[in-house]
Amino acid sequence: MADYVEQTGTVGDNFQILNNRLAVSEEQRNICVGQMMRLVCDRGAELGIDGVYSEFDKMLGGTEASDKALLCKHICEIKGFFKELDEKNIFGEGEAAVAGTHGRIAYVRNKRNDEVFLEFSKKLRGARAHYATSFIDACESVFNNACEFCILPVENNTDGKLYSFYSMLDRYELRIFKILRKENEDASESVNFALAGRCVDKSFDAGRLKRFEFSVVREERDILEDVISVAKALGGRISSVGTLPVPYDDKRSKYYFAVDLRAADAVPMALYMTMEYPRYTPIGLYTVNE
Repeated sequence: MADYVEQTGTVGDNFQILNNRLAVSEEQRNICVGQMMRLVCDRGAELGIDGVYSEFDKMLGGTEASDKALLCKHICEIKGFFKELDEKNIFGEGEAAVAGTHGRIAYVRNKRNDEVFLEFSKKLRGARAHYATSFIDACESVFNNACEFCILPVENNTDGKLYSFYSMLDRYELRIFKILRKENEDASESVNFALAGRCVDKSFDAGRLKRFEFSVVREERDILEDVISVAKALGGRISSVGTLPVPYDDKRSKYYFAVDLRAADAVPMALYMTMEYPRYTPIGLYTVNE
């Protein structure tokens, strides 16, 4: 028994020593990664965003996703990269609303949708109603420059995400600008309605909580693990994940992510997704609780 106690004690001590070494090693690694990040970013004007990103990855020999996420955050804090960030179109913003369409909102008219329109109109200057014959007609009104926004139901408390409406966002290249939660009279059902347009709402306080939604076509790598790691590195969390088959390609699927994080950290996350995934599509960026 004494030998057993002595041996287990020795093994336990060795285990603790190794744990301490591991913690020190991880701390030293993070310091080195941070130094490398600053050195590469110092050459930013010469390399540009793409050059900085690839140089950092090459120097570290296959960088971890979390390290690349922190690099993207550092890039977004460098004033000289602001123009390049806009050019990269990381939130997939389309053209601005055509003159005469500002504030015009297309929606399918019924009692509840009328109430939703009135709620959204309180948040938009000069809101005007445009009555659509169907949800597709509402989307086409924005796509064809007849309206600035349309209203779509995108989630409810029984079915979750309404992916048939997400497919409309994809088809007409629309982005979720704002979200409104609406309950029926006895509160037994709730529906999230999206105010969707050509671009996301970037007029926000840096520290405010935002929900960033995007989709990614599945590749060989583990996208789920990758996005979780990046969200964690940027101080965010995954709110929901869903998958759907890619139309006309049964072998591929598309992930739909919703990530909650500070508004300031949504930009580096969008940059990371742009740099890493050619088949990334932004869906929305909006305040969770308004």
